[in-house]
Amino acid sequence: MNLGKRIVAEIRTAIECKEYNKNKENTRIAMILMDKKYKEPTQENYTPHPYYAKHLEKCKSNFIKYVASDMKYDTDKTIGIGDSILAQSIDDVDTVINTKLNWALGGMRACHMVQLMNDMEPLMKQYNFIPNNIVIGTPDGNGLLVHNEINCVKEQCKIALNRARSLSPTSRIIIYGIPLTIVDYVIKNFIEYDMALIDWMLKDKNAVMIPLIKNFVQAWHIFMKADYSSDGVHLSPIGRCLFSDLIKKAKTAQKYSLIN
Repeated sequence: MNLGKRIVAEIRTAIECKEYNKNKENTRIAMILMDKKYKEPTQENYTPHPYYAKHLEKCKSNFIKYVASDMKYDTDKTIGIGDSILAQSIDDVDTVINTKLNWALGGMRACHMVQLMNDMEPLMKQYNFIPNNIVIGTPDGNGLLVHNEINCVKEQCKIALNRARSLSPTSRIIIYGIPLTIVDYVIKNFIEYDMALIDWMLKDKNAVMIPLIKNFVQAWHIFMKADYSSDGVHLSPIGRCLFSDLIKKAKTAQKYSLIN
């Protein structure tokens, strides 16, 4: 990321950090309510996304614009499929993922990512578009946030990652893990979740992973650094800058690398 953007991100973070503690407290309240709502883990493989249809049309429209204006000159060809971590970073990672190819959507679960890949594949084939890189993140991280059972979450992650590989057999797949949030159910299952992603990466032919650990967490490795998270779940402007740098690094790293 260029120096100007980083300076702006530093300033924005300094200004916004006054609200971060308030946001984190709201997250803690929501966490307590979720704990009361889901006293036992759920077994839920699919739930409709309320904004999926509108999002799909936007992705298709942006892709057509990309084909018309960018594809001929784009040697990078990186698509992004993810949840709010990537969706909120769209303008911060625009140097590593063309905004027209960033198809992330807040609240996405693995099932929605698979649905999106299924719906976008015909258009990609129509224009003979083969991505060099596929950034796909926290495939069912939102499943953990709604207390889905960890083995169910891991299975859904595997399905989504396998679909990404079948979407483009030659692409580098860049997986980003779930941030170490202040949500207790995520903390409880964090290691098992990330290890499942790492296990898939090691069995693939051209994949790397961004764990979102180093430089993101406090010294005692429990919570995210205060200035790198806006609410204990999502990234701050400066956190998104680091995220962009890691994606750039992941594109040229040796396969099976953990990008920190």
